Amino acid sequence: MAVTLVVVFAGGEDAAKTPPQDHEAFVREFIVNSSTFSPDNLSRYEQAVDTYCDGAADKRDARRGIVIIEEMRVSSETTSTPSVEVMSDEATGDRVPVHYSVGVSTKTESASTSGTLTGTVYVRPGVDRCVIEVVEDVTGSGPIQTF
Repeated sequence: MAVTLVVVFAGGEDAAKTPPQDHEAFVREFIVNSSTFSPDNLSRYEQAVDTYCDGAADKRDARRGIVIIEEMRVSSETTSTPSVEVMSDEATGDRVPVHYSVGVSTKTESASTSGTLTGTVYVRPGVDRCVIEVVEDVTGSGPIQTF
């Protein structure tokens, strides 16, 4: 099973009103939390899942991932600080794309892999920010956290 994250933040303000550094900090935290878990400690992963907007298909998929992590004894951790780039000039409506890249090491009882996760998180600025979608670049150097 491939876990692919798609991130978008929700809120009620115009994209131009939120400084890019706010998007950067939010995305960095989300990426680290969503890539840091073990069967015995899912607190950061659950925190990332909780930032998805209610009713989002990706939130339901991420919740299913918790069961898989526990059953298959999967662990993951970031091996670098995520680099992020806010693409303000590509904003549409209330969504601002933020490209990310982070080193990740993923382990199961029988295998381990390391590589770079890359993708795009879509941010909707505002007080009630939440994750809507994370689009992972599956052509990257991996891992794609396949369980």
